[in-house]
Amino acid sequence: MSYGEREALSGLITSLIVIGLFLWQLGAQEAAGAFEGPEALQAWARSAGLARLAALGVDADLHEEVAKAALVASSMKGNPVALTETDLRRVLETA
Repeated sequence: MSYGEREALSGLITSLIVIGLFLWQLGAQEAAGAFEGPEALQAWARSAGLARLAALGVDADLHEEVAKAALVASSMKGNPVALTETDLRRVLETA
């Protein structure tokens, strides 16, 4: 994989992580009885044909590398929630 491809993949993964964290927060709200949307959003994503990460070639064996790259990505610097590599890997596993 070339440097440009890795950079593009890192940007894509970072965006997916942000979306995953958003969904995780919605899940917490739903568990508290405050929101009922995560399942609906996931169902919509699947019905719209949005693929899971594995279908895009991001297999579990890449999760560690992707999580480490995401930690140092410029888009993570503005994230109001500090994330660990474990947090990022958990999101990747569910995406």
